[in-house]
Amino acid sequence: VRNDIHAGISVYEAFKKCQRFDDMTLGLIKAGMDSGKLDAAFTDLAASATTQAFFKKQIRKIVLIPSFVFPVLIVAFIYSQTKIVPQIKDMVVTGDYEPKGPVRFFFTLSDFVIIWWPAMVLTLIGIVVSFVVSAKLRHVVLTLATSKWRLLGKLVQGLRQVTFLGVIKLLHSNGINMAKAIRTSATSVKGSPLHDELLNAADKYEKSGVPLAIAFTKYTSVDDQVVHMMAIGEKSASMGMQLEMLTEMYEEDCKQHMEDFTNILNFFILLGAVSMVAFVFLAVFMPIFLMGPEMMQQKM
Repeated sequence: VRNDIHAGISVYEAFKKCQRFDDMTLGLIKAGMDSGKLDAAFTDLAASATTQAFFKKQIRKIVLIPSFVFPVLIVAFIYSQTKIVPQIKDMVVTGDYEPKGPVRFFFTLSDFVIIWWPAMVLTLIGIVVSFVVSAKLRHVVLTLATSKWRLLGKLVQGLRQVTFLGVIKLLHSNGINMAKAIRTSATSVKGSPLHDELLNAADKYEKSGVPLAIAFTKYTSVDDQVVHMMAIGEKSASMGMQLEMLTEMYEEDCKQHMEDFTNILNFFILLGAVSMVAFVFLAVFMPIFLMGPEMMQQKM
């Protein structure tokens, strides 16, 4: 980009030529050039990138911790059931001794895992790969999860809204008309229901003359607060101020929801990890502890 600009190519064309930037970034650079506010455009882009980087970091942290913890625990569980417990079984099951109660349960579980663990691992890998590859499956799972877990629903909806509102604010404040700003913002939430809803609302607003607030009320699933403040901005010619207030408000809400969700998820991860470790410990040592009393009862 620097070399192209030094060669006399315009800033917009230089950024577009490298094919590394999305439509929102290019549109904002062009708007900054046309309005003579290129420095303000880059400042807005930097602020937007900082916010997006923060939320991406938090989401990555939420995803990575379970991705590393549970595979290790699953491997430890399979190893204990296929290697350690059978050795204990060979040592304690001698003569006429027939294990009962918890000892029998753990030995039976070990026999089951020895036979079926390859199929279970392949099934688990298939589910993970399908989830990663299939956007439709991810959408179905996310929709189901957000409908059952209110906090997650608020977090996902808030992240989507802060994303497209931030894009609209950046473009509108730099001279891009509202319909084009909404269409460009739709690309920032591609893959979610809001993408098609925003495109539909932009068409109704531009081509049918529907007021912006009405278009968002009828054709999108955004919060009532968004519609209300857009209506105020449209009536009082203070759309830029309202969009900025909305963006800041949802950024703060998302940070709080993200913190609450992370704390709850960490608790369940810790609970699951402790439970699996305890189960492995019991499967290995309980047969040894209970073997003596059970053998004495059988002899009596």
